Amino acid sequence: MNIIEVIKLILPIIAILISIAAVFVSHKNVKKQIRVSKLEEILEILNMLRGYYKTAYLYSNDLKNYEKYLDGKLTTRDWLIVNRHIDEFLSNVKEETIQAKTARLYVLANSYLPKNNLKLKVISVNQLYSDLFYTLFYKKLSLLKEKYNGDFPEPDKILDILNQLEKEIVKEMNLGFDTITFKEYEAYFQSTFKKNLRVNNFR
Repeated sequence: MNIIEVIKLILPIIAILISIAAVFVSHKNVKKQIRVSKLEEILEILNMLRGYYKTAYLYSNDLKNYEKYLDGKLTTRDWLIVNRHIDEFLSNVKEETIQAKTARLYVLANSYLPKNNLKLKVISVNQLYSDLFYTLFYKKLSLLKEKYNGDFPEPDKILDILNQLEKEIVKEMNLGFDTITFKEYEAYFQSTFKKNLRVNNFR
């Protein structure tokens, strides 16, 4: 068997091996892309929930302040006004939306985050939102008293936790980028962006 015949035998084998390697790499890339898209969805849900927290927290305090009226046996004009505002807020939020988003977030976090503190933190924040909105939708303070000693965490604390979660989730994507916080954005907007636009009374 001469060298040409040997090459003819080896080349198809090499081609097959290259094809197998390409399939393996392609499959690995697809799995990575799927995971990145799920991590992006986690970030989207967390950012959506972020916008609701402060208002929901303040209304939970109102429920505490007007606790004696929650059973409907007593009422005052002030309570009726507060109750109407809470209901208007909840009508915009919608219970089905919160339930769907928190359920989805739980599944995504459990399926696509590593089994470490990041997974636990996301699931814990998710449960906090579930408990907070349960308190508002059903106007019951049982979870607030039993799990949170009568006070949900203050908005600033939750904002810090959400900012940290965002950084950790972006790091999990392994794309080589970092996030910015709202404070960093606000500082740039006030000091640089407005200056570049030369807008003195920009609000």
